[in-house]
Amino acid sequence: TVDNGSIPPGVVRLLLVPKTDEVDRPVPRERLALPGHVRNEVQAYLDERRLIGTRLEIGPPEYVTVAAAVRIKINQFANADSVMTEVKRRLYRFLNPVVGGPDGAGWPFGRNLFFSEVSGVIQRVAGIEYIGEVKLYIVDPKTGERQDAGSRITIPPNGLICSAEHQVTAIADGQS
Repeated sequence: TVDNGSIPPGVVRLLLVPKTDEVDRPVPRERLALPGHVRNEVQAYLDERRLIGTRLEIGPPEYVTVAAAVRIKINQFANADSVMTEVKRRLYRFLNPVVGGPDGAGWPFGRNLFFSEVSGVIQRVAGIEYIGEVKLYIVDPKTGERQDAGSRITIPPNGLICSAEHQVTAIADGQS
């Protein structure tokens, strides 16, 4: 890898993302780790087929862990617990590296996340009267420390988004 993150001539970089069944909750980091035997099998298979003089680099993407803190006003006729659970479920699905993203086919490599997209996902949940607040955070997976991300989370070219634990709270009557 060159210092600016570009791929040098003669190098093919392959980023592998393990399949996961966790789509309605955070994907545990250990499930996103690339098993050594998988890397070795793919390396051996592709080494037999690569052009002479080409070097193959296989590894995992750079995961950016994202959490949302959401406050919503729930319609008086809706079940608050069900609505809050559905908001979390949709956020986990949308911010999933394998089945998430704008088209539900996995988060695109290097694609940034915008506040408006997250708000749109939430707004489509039945039973919400309005969204009071949405905050996005980048979460350090080792320490759990959250950093306010503002209105956009920038993803590196070799990066993918994955969810941390989201917080959804209901706004009581008379609050905003």
